[in-house]
Amino acid sequence: FAAMDLLEARIDAGIAEAWSGLDGKTATSSRDAELVSRDPFVATYGEVAPSGARVLFDAMNLGSGTIFADLGSGGGRLAAQAYDETRVASCFAVEFWESRHARAVEGWSRLCRKSGPLLREDFDAGGVEFVCANVLDVSLEGVTHAFVSNYCFDDETNDAIARRLLESSCSVVAASRPLPALSSEADRRILVDMS
Repeated sequence: FAAMDLLEARIDAGIAEAWSGLDGKTATSSRDAELVSRDPFVATYGEVAPSGARVLFDAMNLGSGTIFADLGSGGGRLAAQAYDETRVASCFAVEFWESRHARAVEGWSRLCRKSGPLLREDFDAGGVEFVCANVLDVSLEGVTHAFVSNYCFDDETNDAIARRLLESSCSVVAASRPLPALSSEADRRILVDMS
């Protein structure tokens, strides 16, 4: 256990260093600021802690051959940790907020430039793709596992995301808030309740 604890501590420290000063909480783009001015609740932000991410990765059985999508990826730390720690084939991180997306790209760039691979020997800077878009507007083709950070999404948005996931090849879905439309399809999906 001590060796694993040291590896986990190394990953946690490397990601923390790469993302130092990139909190994801502040809306800095004009589009993001306009969204907040209309509804301050939309700026609610949180991230999965590294130890919680490990529980999530284990529950989702992430590993070799997996294509992992982090939908509502915020600052991008979860996708970076998933890629380096679980040896997924690739990660796809989608964030709507321009400022958070920019911080994710910067953190990943720093990780690749300064820290390099923290654990995996076959590390590839192209292993994580960060996309600034509405989750409903991106293709989920090829995605096998998805985490949806949907705690603050309204029911209509959650239902639309669930429909997109049902249309995709994604077979394992975890969400920070239940996606009722997926529950009826539980026989062909693995749902990881995060609430």
